[in-house]
Formats: sequence, structure tokens, C-alpha cells
Amino acid sequence: MIRRVGSAYTLAHRLDVAVALAAMLSSVVAGALIVANPMLAFAPIALLGGALLLTDGRARTLFVVFGGMLVLQRPGELDMSKLAFLAACAVAFAGALANLRNLRDTPVYEAARPLLAGSVAVMALAGISFGVAYSRITPLTEWLRDIAPYVLFASVPIFAVDAQASFGSRRLVQLLVAAGVLGVTAWAVEWLGRRGIAHFDVSRIAVASVFLPAALFAYGMASALHGRAKRVVWLVVAAAVLALLVSTGTRSTLTLVLIPFAIALIVRRERVNRTMRLLALGPLAAVLTLAVAVAVISVLGANTEQLNERLALVTVTANSEEDASYNDRVEQSRVAFDAFKAHPVLGTGPGTRFDWMTHDGRPLSDFVLDTPMTFPAKFGALGLLVLVFLVATYLAFARRLGRGRPPTVANLTLIGFLATVAALGFLAPPFEDKGLSFALILILALALAETSRPAAATPEPRPA
Repeated sequence: MIRRVGSAYTLAHRLDVAVALAAMLSSVVAGALIVANPMLAFAPIALLGGALLLTDGRARTLFVVFGGMLVLQRPGELDMSKLAFLAACAVAFAGALANLRNLRDTPVYEAARPLLAGSVAVMALAGISFGVAYSRITPLTEWLRDIAPYVLFASVPIFAVDAQASFGSRRLVQLLVAAGVLGVTAWAVEWLGRRGIAHFDVSRIAVASVFLPAALFAYGMASALHGRAKRVVWLVVAAAVLALLVSTGTRSTLTLVLIPFAIALIVRRERVNRTMRLLALGPLAAVLTLAVAVAVISVLGANTEQLNERLALVTVTANSEEDASYNDRVEQSRVAFDAFKAHPVLGTGPGTRFDWMTHDGRPLSDFVLDTPMTFPAKFGALGLLVLVFLVATYLAFARRLGRGRPPTVANLTLIGFLATVAALGFLAPPFEDKGLSFALILILALALAETSRPAAATPEPRPA
């Protein structure tokens, strides 16, 4: 026994010495790298971070979702921070893919099969698009900038399966709340400042995407209409999110009104109960939304004249004489449709710039257009076929979740969220919005977590 204790002590002592020597060696190497090239000093940190992303599913989820919201907020060229983030995402994807292989015999993997098939189709489309862009001599950096959101979207199911295996439902709800709060704050800061309604010390704090607030709004409404606890609390959360979005005077945010109707009506089981709650809570939600919006405008000292001008656009939508935004969208749609007619099979390829004139005669050129015709213009008829297949995979996944099980808050959240994604898809390709991927990772992870529980006992997640 004494020998065993002594040998264990000796082994522990040797490990301590090895760790100390490794730390000293790393310090010496880092110091030498700083002298030779300061940028190389980050190599040991990058190696440690890469090892963490390869081995820890929680780190992967937090890095991809919240790291992406912070790093990818800045528009413009691919800088070193974005390239480093994309490289780290590739490492995280490799770790998530390895974890996916370990889950092949689980109900979660079986439920996610349609989504994984859709991912393969989008990845294949991205690969084909590289050949198209190369044949048209599109700069590689332009193609990479344009295709990156599509590749991120294709990786969503892999990261979602990985996330549900790394977090419990309660923790996933907390992450969804955190991402939604950060997203709606970023949206309000950017659009209130850009439109001169309010002024802030910063112009951006994170990715300003409507999909992240929509995810939180969908979960709040699903909890209010179907959950068993804290219904009023979740109704207030949903109303606050909608109020912040509407206070920016952005018409597209009105599509979120579809979410509670989709949650109440689409799923047959317990439809009457949810519909009755919607009829009872709907007016209260409207009053809360209006009250929060007025409070936000008052606290920020917003320019009410500018806000009224934005809100007045709702009544002149599609009026060619007054709605300049609508006119610009029509012109962009015409340009994209012309590109699709010129290249109907494979499209022009991502990274191709479109040239158009604004309503006031200014020439603009970009590869991002405010029209759904951008997608067929870039990917052609092949892209439309992949899109139809992708929609079918998500519908098949939603049906699998509801097969033989009562509806849950997570499942209804997914249905409501997909309804607003479909509605916004008539305005612009949703895949080009990075916020869609971040929101879907958390929503799909919550929905997939339900499949690992017995059908007779699927408790709702109870966030702290």
C-alpha cells in the first residue's frame, strides 16, 4: 500500500513537473515568436482554442452562435478576423461532425435525417456554384463572401444535433433567450440610429437580424399559448421583442404577427385550446406591445417625426409615387430576373455583382439584392430544385416531431418560426441572413431534444 501511494505521488509529481515545463516552454516559444513576428504569438492560443472546439460541444455552440453574432456584424471585405472566424468554424464543424457519428444509433439522429439530407443538397449546390463562379472569372474572395452564409446554413443541422447532445433543454432555452435579447438590441440600435430616430454611441453591437428576435418571439408565444408555466411572463417577453422591432419603423417585422396564428392553428392536437388562449391573450399582447413601444420611444427621446414618416410607409406600400423602397425593390427584381433569363440552368454564381439604378438615379453595384429573385439569379433552375427539396426536408422533419407525440413548446416554436421565415422569403433570400442560421441552431436543438424522451412523458423545458 505504501508503495502504491508512493508511486501515485511520484506519478502526480511528474505530471506537475511536465505541465510546468510545458508552460515554461510555451512562454519561451511565445516570447520568441513575439520578437520574430507579433502575429505568430497567437499560434499557441489558436492551437488551444482549436483543440477546445474539436472536443467540447458546448464551446462549439457558444462560439458559432455568439461568436458569429459578434464577429460577423461588420459589413465589407473579408478581413483577418472574419477569415480567422471562418477557419475556426471549420474546426468546430469537424468536431460536431465527429460527434454526429457517435450519435448515429440515437432517436435524435433518426429524427434529423431529413435535415441532414437537406444539408448535403445545399453543400453540393455550393460546390457546383464554385465551378460556375470560376468559369465566370469571379474573384475567389467575392465568391467566398457570398457563399459563406449558405455554407453556414447547410451546417445548421449538424451543429443543432451537436448542441442538443451538449446542453439540456433548460440551458438551450437560456441560450435562446440570450441570443434573442442580444439580437433585438442589435436590431434596435442599428436601425433606430441608421434612420435618425434615435442616436447611440455605437452603430453596431452584433448581427442585426430579424430572425434572432423572431426566434425568441416564437418561443415566447408558444409558451404563452401552450406552455404550462409563466404564460404571462412569456407573453410580456414576446410583446417587448415585437415592440422593439416595430419601434424601428421596419415593415418586414410585421411578418412576426403570423407566428402566433401558425402556433395556434397549424398543429391539429389541442388546436382549440391554443386558439381560445390566442383570442384571450391577443388583445393583451397588442396593448403590451404598444405600451412597451411608447415607453422605449420616450426613454430614448426618439425623433417622433422621423418615426411617423417611417410608419406612414405602411399605408403607401406599392404606391409607385410615394414608396421609394418599393420602387428600388422592383428595379432590383428586374435586374435579377434578367440575370436568371441569361443563365437559367446554373445561374450567374455567387459573388456576381448586379448593377442597378436607385429611385433617385444613383448607380449601385452589389451581389446582395433586396429581392427573392437573387436566389434563382445566382443558382438558376438547379438552385430552385434544391430549394424545393430543402423545404420538403424541413416539412418532413416537422411531421416526424409530431408523430405519436403531443405538441410541445419547442415543436410549436419551430412551426411558428418557419412560418415567418417563409413569409420573409418573399422579400429576400433568408439564407443570406446569417441570423437565420444562428437562430435555427438553437431552435432545432430544442426540438431535437424532445425526441430523446419517451412519447408519453415530454415535459416542457422550464428555464430559470
